[in-house]
Amino acid sequence: MEPAKILILEDEFIVAEDISAQLSREGYQVTGIFDNGMDAIAAVRNNAPDIALIDINIQGDIDGIETAGIIAKIVNIPLIFVTAYSGHSYIDRAKKVKPHAYIVKPFNFLNLVSAIELALYNFQNNRQIASSLEAKVTPTEEQFRNYLVNDFLFLKRGNRFDKINTTDILYLEADGSYCHVFTRSGKYTLSQNLQKVLLNIKNGSFVRTHRSFAINIKHVTGRTKSSLLINNFRIPISSQYKEAIMVMMKSL
Repeated sequence: MEPAKILILEDEFIVAEDISAQLSREGYQVTGIFDNGMDAIAAVRNNAPDIALIDINIQGDIDGIETAGIIAKIVNIPLIFVTAYSGHSYIDRAKKVKPHAYIVKPFNFLNLVSAIELALYNFQNNRQIASSLEAKVTPTEEQFRNYLVNDFLFLKRGNRFDKINTTDILYLEADGSYCHVFTRSGKYTLSQNLQKVLLNIKNGSFVRTHRSFAINIKHVTGRTKSSLLINNFRIPISSQYKEAIMVMMKSL
């Protein structure tokens, strides 16, 4: 297999050289080190890397976030921000570019390698799924187990996968290392635990009510002292989550 090609956008020369040297020792191919956005963009046009590591505070008229946005329009590759900036304003801007990771300096190099490997794996996995859908080929169950995205997920029913919008999910129930997903159209099961499913579903309407349950707050039809009602389902509330649930319900 060809080594992954990595572009580094970092205006601190010593930091950039250190990252490059360590990545090379790990078997990656560093395609170039740049300290400004325009040069990095030109390099991407000429020789697209497999992944880009991008600092926010760089030389030139555009910062790393703006540069990442332009790169994303040129080529579809994973983008990882590696920066000393961790404020909400920077993160909120960065999120619009949809980076695969956001690493705050100083960082452990092993964490950076892990982020690179996960970004490359998830990117390739999602590309395979997209290709399978375009070709009307059924992706593997392992791919769908990992394909949880912001607005929808694929859930297996019999020999097929149904595309379910997260807004249509009523509630989730833990079952050991599995998670049952209840929708109006029926029950599905994911081969991931409840915590992992919640981490991947970015819909802000979901809230944990109990160690074994999480609900879509928008589907609540009533409540009692110790439970919430979703149609005919009674979901228990533990004291640990009661306050957060009440706050969310008041905001509806």
